[in-house]
Formats: sequence, structure tokens, C-alpha cells
Amino acid sequence: MSQIKKTTMSGATSIFIVIFSVILLVIIVTSFIRVMLEERQRAIESDLNQSARDSALAGVEDAKRALLKYRKQICAQDAVRCKDILDDFLNGQNCDPIQEIMGIGAVGQETMLETKRGVDQDLEQAYTCVKINYDTVDYKRDMLNNEAIIIPLRARDGFNQIKFSWHTVRDNNNNDQIKNSGFPGGKLFANNYLSDPKIPPVMRLEHIRFNSDLGSYDRESGTLYKNDALRGNRNFDVVYLRPANSDAKVGFDQDNKDNKINKDIISNVKCSKNVNNEGFYCSQTMNLRVPVASNSGGDYLRVNNLFKSTSIRVEMLNNGVMVPLVGIQPEIDSNGRANDVYRRVKARVEFMDEQFTYPKGAIEIQDGDFCKKFEMTKNVLVKNACSW
Repeated sequence: MSQIKKTTMSGATSIFIVIFSVILLVIIVTSFIRVMLEERQRAIESDLNQSARDSALAGVEDAKRALLKYRKQICAQDAVRCKDILDDFLNGQNCDPIQEIMGIGAVGQETMLETKRGVDQDLEQAYTCVKINYDTVDYKRDMLNNEAIIIPLRARDGFNQIKFSWHTVRDNNNNDQIKNSGFPGGKLFANNYLSDPKIPPVMRLEHIRFNSDLGSYDRESGTLYKNDALRGNRNFDVVYLRPANSDAKVGFDQDNKDNKINKDIISNVKCSKNVNNEGFYCSQTMNLRVPVASNSGGDYLRVNNLFKSTSIRVEMLNNGVMVPLVGIQPEIDSNGRANDVYRRVKARVEFMDEQFTYPKGAIEIQDGDFCKKFEMTKNVLVKNACSW
């Protein structure tokens, strides 16, 4: 009689496979949920950050409106209130200049922003503190390639010096060091001036003065002086600042009658290979030929960076002591929030003079061609009409 042997299977392997599959599935699902929650939180934080920054920018825009009203209406109509607001609210310390000038919101409280979308309403956007410093200690600007700007020289007190600084690490393509040599002989530009980004730009500065006591341009004689004995009283002075590893005497008070581009006004400025403690590679303090009186309205500085973009800083000094500017470039410091996230924005603003547009050139052509044709003889200038 044959015997049949039974084989019994316990199923342990299948149980382990099922358990590990479930664990793996739980890990995958949990990780996916975690990633989704992290991305959601990151999106919320990004939205809050941007909304808080938008709130701060709204404070900047309201501050611009306040400055225009202060300058064009309040100061034009009420000199006493003009001075009181300047002393109490436009000193860079008070958080309520907008509330005082524009009547927006309440003094001492944040200003809520009106939002029309349902999601944005939940963010509770507001700017909490906006400070305006009307009298800044310097003028700052980023200049484009071969740009020319005109800066009004109006300071709280009189001054007799200008400190000019230019070129930062950002202008140097984030390189640590610059090249401060390579200007052979009396050349205005270095050999590789245009192709080498490490060479800072040559700067042209012109101090312009409009005053009846100073010399004016005489078309007939072609001179800048009422009397040749008054050589020092011409109404503009020019210097060219050339980056170098050694400096020379630089100033608007150097004697150069015709202001031509020659060795008299091409001045070497010692530029550090590394940025100084103010963040600039090049800096030079220059004496003025004629000191500027306090609150002068007739002095200007024309700045031209030759063929290269750069950042500049201009300061007024009186015998080496800093003199604050008067409303040339007010600084706005705005803090905004969205829910409990805060952001801060600082901005410099400039007033555009509606009575006088500063020209960038003597002639500007928008459409068509410009013809300039003349012949020079020994004694006379012969002018001819243009023909094409």
C-alpha cells in the first residue's frame, strides 16, 4: 500500500511581501504628501513676501505724491508750515510724513491697502512706517553707457569742495580687483579701455554756474569772459578724471582758460585695486574755483561717463566737512507687511524741474539728417548751404 506525503505551505513569504509592499506604498504616499505640503507652504511664503514688498512699494509711491504736494503746494503757499514739516516729518526719523501731508490714514498707525481680490483681502496688506529724508548727505546714481546727467548743486550750507566717487564691484562684473594702470603718456584712454571690463571709465565733470557777476559767452569774440582780466570768473570749469595708480593735483580751480581736452584738465586719480570702505574703487575730492553759497539755485554739476556704465556718488564738502543737500535726491524708507511678513524698501527719488529741462546736447535730431558744412580759410569762415 503506497503512502501519500502531504506538503503544507505556511504562506510566510507572501505575508512578508504584502507587508513590505504596504510599507513602501505608505512611504511613497507620505513623501508625496510632504512634498505637496512643502511646495504649498513655499508658495504661500513667496506670495506673502511679494505682497509685503508690494505694500512697501505702495508706501514709496504715496511718499512721492507727498513730496510733490509738499514742494509745489505747501512750500509755495505757506513758508512757516513748509519749514515745520521739514523739521518734524521729513528728517528721516518720523513714520508719519504721508499721513501729515496727504491726510492718508491716521498719524501713529499703519495704513491699510485696499485689495479687491478675495485672496489678497486675506493678506491684510499695509505699509507700517514710511520715513522720508529730504536732505540727504550725498547723491547716488547708476549711469548707463556714455550717459550725461546734470545735478543741481544746492546744499543746506555753503561749500567749496566736491567729493566724487565712482565704480563698484557690481560695475566690475563682480570681479574683486580693477586695473588702475595702462594710460601711457598724455592719452585720455588706456590701450584696452573699451575691451577690458576691469578698467573703470574716464569721467568728465563740469561745474556750471549761472550768475550775473560771472563771465558769459560772447558770440562775437568767442570768449567766455567779460574782461580778459577776469579769467578766473568764467561760468564753467571742466575736469577729466582718469583712473590711475598715482594721483596728481585735481580740482576745478586749476588754471585752464579754454577747457580743451589737454593735459591741464586730464587728471590722474589714484584708484584702489580693491574697493574702499565706501564701496567704490575711485574717489577724489576737488576744490571749486568759486565756492557755492547756501541754497544756491544757479550751480550745476554735469557728469559724463565716457563709453562705459558705472555707479557714482557725489558729496558736498566745506573745507572737508560734509554739507547736506537740499531736496536734490530725497530718500524714502518704506516698511510694508502682508499678514505677519514684513519687507523694507529704500529708494532715492529726484524732482524733475518743469520750468527748465536740462539739455544733454546742443542739438538733438529725432528724424531726418543733420548737415554741418563749412570751409576754413586764413582769415574768415565761409559758410555754405548743404546739398545732397
